[in-house]
This record gives sequence, C-alpha cells and structure tokens, in this order.
Amino acid sequence: MNLREDSAARTRAALVDSGLRLAESLGLAAVSVNVLVAELGVSKGTFFHHFGSRANYLLALHREFHERLQADIDAAIAPHPPGRTRLLAGSTAYLDACLRDRGVKALLLELHADRRQPAVRAALTHFLR
Repeated sequence: MNLREDSAARTRAALVDSGLRLAESLGLAAVSVNVLVAELGVSKGTFFHHFGSRANYLLALHREFHERLQADIDAAIAPHPPGRTRLLAGSTAYLDACLRDRGVKALLLELHADRRQPAVRAALTHFLR
C-alpha cells in the first residue's frame, strides 16, 4: 500500500469510527453527513468519495460493528475446545459487546426497521442472511 492509499484507508476508518461513536452518543437520526464531517474536520467531498451516499455509509457502520463483534467472539472462544466452555465464552463475548456498544446495536436495529430507507433495509436483510 502506498502513502496515498494508506492515508485514504485511515480517513475511511476514522469516518467509520466517528460514526460508531456518534451513533452511540447521539442516535441514528443525528448522525448526519454534516455532523460527521464537522467532527472529523473533513469535507463532504471526502465523505462522498469514500462512501458515495449516507445509505452506503450506514451499511459500512453495520459491517464494522459485526466485524468487531465477530473478532471479539473469535478471540474469546479461541483457547477453548468445542463444548460448553466455548459456548459460554462466545455467548459472554457477544453479550458483553452488545452491552458495551448498546447504542450502536440499537441504531442497527432501528436502521433495519426504518421503512424510509428501503435500499439500506434491503442490503441489511441480505447482509444478515
């Protein structure tokens, strides 16, 4: 990865991290493009370069939440052989992550149920299968 690609990846990651943090504190409705770019001090063009639309951005938030959740679960179950202990470790990791990121989990459920954004809802339904 060259310097430009590395910088772009860091900017994209910062946009996603900020979105997850803002969703936790402000709720889904308040996570607008304007709030997000103001938080990071980047232009709207930067946002749209990386995501194209708010709907694509919300999908990226959803993916990132689930990727982090999967990583937490994988780390928790790794030292355990299949069985009760492994199941308990995975379940505990899942519940701990949901408690830690309860605002994000709530926003994802809200987003999934939001009938005003059919494209996002359809993509989430596909993603969850």
